Amino acid sequence: MNTRRRSSSPTKDSKQSNTRVFRRNRTITGSTSNRVSSSNELNASILSPRAHAHNLTKTRKKLSFYLLIVIFVSLGIYLVVSQYISKIVVGPPAGASLTIEQAGRYQQRIESYLNSRPLERFYPNLSKVGLEDYVSQQYPEVKQLDIELTGELGKAQFKPVFRQPVARWIIDGKQLYVDETGVVFSYNGLSKPAMEIIDENSNSESTVGASERLLQFVGTTVGAMNQYGLTVTSVKIPLLSARQLVVKVKSVPYEIKMYIGRPAGEQAEDAHRVVKYIGNNKKSPKYIDVRTKQRAYYR
Repeated sequence: MNTRRRSSSPTKDSKQSNTRVFRRNRTITGSTSNRVSSSNELNASILSPRAHAHNLTKTRKKLSFYLLIVIFVSLGIYLVVSQYISKIVVGPPAGASLTIEQAGRYQQRIESYLNSRPLERFYPNLSKVGLEDYVSQQYPEVKQLDIELTGELGKAQFKPVFRQPVARWIIDGKQLYVDETGVVFSYNGLSKPAMEIIDENSNSESTVGASERLLQFVGTTVGAMNQYGLTVTSVKIPLLSARQLVVKVKSVPYEIKMYIGRPAGEQAEDAHRVVKYIGNNKKSPKYIDVRTKQRAYYR
């Protein structure tokens, strides 16, 4: 009788079954599908609870990482946009008044500066000194600008700080002001100074034309006198004179004659020494004269 010899070579079915033999330390998924090649395969259609939890943890880490990237990118974009000046608002500082027309002029001037320097629209790049100089060239009453980011995207508020006038003078029907540094300006957002320059030539046929140089001298004189504790109460331009001043000082009964061709600081120093000398010696002059350099007279 012929017997069929069993082939010693493994068949295809036996190879497939061997690959699916459950081994020690492997998790049984409970699937009998031939498509599940390994019981611990993470990409299988049916996962064990342990493999499923591991897969979820891995997915959560990826999503958290992407979410952090989005948050940091969004925060960076917000910071950049919030520092960019696209809208300008001009408002008055505390204790000052500002008309709508004047605020509009300041806004146009600021816009002109930023349009010519687009990189300075980014707030960290803004040159505050350069902007203040640019604005004060056309509007000298602006001493400085306080800049605040409002918190709204692209919006910034500019508050002008006005110069404090120490004297006022009407020239050709136009009222001008001067501060203690000698800067002359026409718009005053603060209270008017009590001191007004008295021009004795205004009612004379030989009226001498007033100049801004004289007004500048008055301002620097007031500032220099203040440094020595002398408070100027009035300034008078004598008749037929455009280069001389008669100054009255608080608590001093006599006048002080000054000359605009000589530095105000030097004359203020000379006046301080003479006033001190007269007070120590109890004299009562009618006036003192500090117009000449290194000389002072009293009468």
